[in-house]
Amino acid sequence: MKFKMFVTDVDDTLLNDNHEITERNKEAIMEMQRQGVTFVLASGRPTEAMVNIAKELEMDKYSGYVAGYNGGEILDVKSGKIISRDSLTREELLGIYEETKDIDLKFITYSERNILGKENDEYVNEEVKLTGFDFIEFDDLKDVEFDEVIKCMLVGNSKIVSETKEILEPKYKGKFYVTISKPIFLEITNKNISKGNAVKKISEKLGISLEEVAAIGDSFNDVSMLEIAGFSATVENGNPEIKKIVKFISSSNNEDGLANFVEEMKK
Repeated sequence: MKFKMFVTDVDDTLLNDNHEITERNKEAIMEMQRQGVTFVLASGRPTEAMVNIAKELEMDKYSGYVAGYNGGEILDVKSGKIISRDSLTREELLGIYEETKDIDLKFITYSERNILGKENDEYVNEEVKLTGFDFIEFDDLKDVEFDEVIKCMLVGNSKIVSETKEILEPKYKGKFYVTISKPIFLEITNKNISKGNAVKKISEKLGISLEEVAAIGDSFNDVSMLEIAGFSATVENGNPEIKKIVKFISSSNNEDGLANFVEEMKK
């Protein structure tokens, strides 16, 4: 294979709508790993929420990596060690919370295997289901004990999420990284975080050039890695804006989109 590293987004890309890896996708991934390709899961999900996927794909055996929190944390699956982490300080998180609490979106953040929020609703519960974490309610974030966290999210109606991104992105430029992962999730992290930066860190560690990296994703938080990868693709269900920047548009996440991208690169 021409590529030495393969990076995939998880939700709506690797996983189908039932949150499963299709058999063809799994076969394609296992074959890549057997041929020596480094496999990387890159997602807005917390790192811990991808460990079971990494086990299913035997990434410990084949020395894969997990880039959780949009690249805010990188796990070497074989060693079990975190090799990179960029966080928000307590002061930064409290500042974001105060500045956004009047927006008609729910604020959530993370502590160990818990999602912390002032209130649960259908949108917050979507993240609870995706991660498998417990939801812990707080009255005021200032009363919660923590030193730093990797990210926070504003979740809710997709139209409000999009409008809020347009407001916060210029306001937080140079201070924080603001992106949309799913249409209902607006993510805010350390300014140095992105999936693209995570891919650079892993490729530099392994001595792999970016031209030898293949990447597939579906949403705005995938842009940074898709733009730097030598081979880039989105799934048919990907955001229309993402389709403009990739080299290949594959089938949907329900129709083996990842596997079909791999087949395309073999031609």
